[in-house]
Formats: sequence, C-alpha cells, structure tokens
Amino acid sequence: MENKSLLNTIQVNIKWTDLDPYNHLNNSKYFDFMTEARAKLFWEYSLSSKTQLILHECNILFKKPYHYPNKIILEQYTNKIDGASFDLKYIFKSPDNNELIHAEAIVKMVTFDPEKNRVCRVPKEIVNILENKNET
Repeated sequence: MENKSLLNTIQVNIKWTDLDPYNHLNNSKYFDFMTEARAKLFWEYSLSSKTQLILHECNILFKKPYHYPNKIILEQYTNKIDGASFDLKYIFKSPDNNELIHAEAIVKMVTFDPEKNRVCRVPKEIVNILENKNET
C-alpha cells in the first residue's frame, strides 16, 4: 500500500567532527541521522509487539553537500507498506531554503519475530504509526 505521509521532522546540528577530509558532511552521518529519526518515531510509542525492525536496504541519492557550520532538516515519510516490510523515505533539506534538497533516501525495513526466528507481517500497531493513525 502506498501512503507517503509525513511521519516526523527532525533538526540536526552538523558538528565539525561530522565532516570528511573534503569538508563535507561524511556520508556515514546520513545513516546516523536516519537512524535517529526512526528511533524518535518509534520510541514515542509504547509498542506491545516484540517485533524487531531490521534494516534491510538503504539507497541514498546525494545531491548537494552540506558544509560546516550548518543544520539539517530531515523529513521522514511512510513510502510503502507491504506484508512483512515497509519503506521509509527521507528528505534532507536546508534550514534556510526549504526547496533545497541535499539528499533523498529510501530505506526498507523488515519486521522480524525473534521468538519464531523469522520474518513476520508488519503488526497493526506499527501500520497505525506508519499511517499516522495513532495519537501522539
């Protein structure tokens, strides 16, 4: 099911230690910031499900580098929900220009049942979060 609803937005300050030798934001930091956005999203809820969310795939399109000092506006969207997985879309924006996109990413998360040691359907409570049906 395609959804494309905005889940949350976070703002991150770029630190000098986040830079690569070329004075750009290090590519590995994009993964860190996406992980932070996911954690912020799911930790807001007390999930009764023991289902684990496993990162399966991540594709990033880098468009324009960030430099120091700067801030990142990171928007996280539900992109697609399937039986045992869901895709999240991330848009890295400039705080000074909402139209300027620095990078876009699609992350595929797989739901895993640790008791059965196998992939499982996305639990309804997680689908509700992804479809913005829970009250915050």
